[in-house]
Amino acid sequence: MRRYRILTWQVHGNYLYYLTQAPHEFHVLSRPGCPPGYGGRNGALPWGDNVHDCPVERVRDLDFDCVLMMIVHVTHYNALMWDCGRVPTRVIEHGVLVPDDARYTGEVARGVCSINHLARRGRRLGADVFERWREGVPIDLFGMDAERSGGSGELAYADLMRAIGRYRFYAHPVRYTSLALAVCEAMMIGLPVIGLGTTELPRVIEESRGGCVDTRIDRLIEVSRQLLRDPAEAHALGRAARAYARERFGIARFAADWSAAFDALLA
Repeated sequence: MRRYRILTWQVHGNYLYYLTQAPHEFHVLSRPGCPPGYGGRNGALPWGDNVHDCPVERVRDLDFDCVLMMIVHVTHYNALMWDCGRVPTRVIEHGVLVPDDARYTGEVARGVCSINHLARRGRRLGADVFERWREGVPIDLFGMDAERSGGSGELAYADLMRAIGRYRFYAHPVRYTSLALAVCEAMMIGLPVIGLGTTELPRVIEESRGGCVDTRIDRLIEVSRQLLRDPAEAHALGRAARAYARERFGIARFAADWSAAFDALLA
């Protein structure tokens, strides 16, 4: 396999981290102060040696095989809903990598949710749904600026993966994200998922039998309470979620799909 030199930029840190598991060299644009889109390889993620910080002033002096310009949809739902005109597109479903010691125990009789800047992003990310849900059942929130929404703040990637495994279920209040990486990560660890029945999530839950989706918040609260009362049921759903995620969201499949996309683009 040819090892490509690829120019890209950081829009979503976790996604870029998973993308760079593909066996290529990634040069990530950066500016001083790390403004949006120009974060380079900053942050707490365990970047590999194949990820290189690329100050914008150096770009003209470097040689690359490829600049990420093809539109790659992360779900078939996105491919259906977005009109990309004549731009070439393909679907590469998520792939995630969690620490080997991140395991589901469900010992904490609470739900858990991981969303960055929930208060600022508001209704689109389900801030109102989260508040109503949390009135009926205890749910802890992690993520950037989570304190503003009554949450526990941001944890380093590996610490977050280990921490959420202690909770009884993963709560997903988001309306418009087609399929959150956090959901895939939670399923990979073995958490059952309860979420809004919108976008790609209903397909994932129906196929995995690893949780529950509904458009009625009262129903989400009801199912949440049931899992808090019945750890055995939560564990059974979590096992189904984990088995499904290991097959569908494996990092080896994801990396191979991206390598195939690079091959096709450069052909």
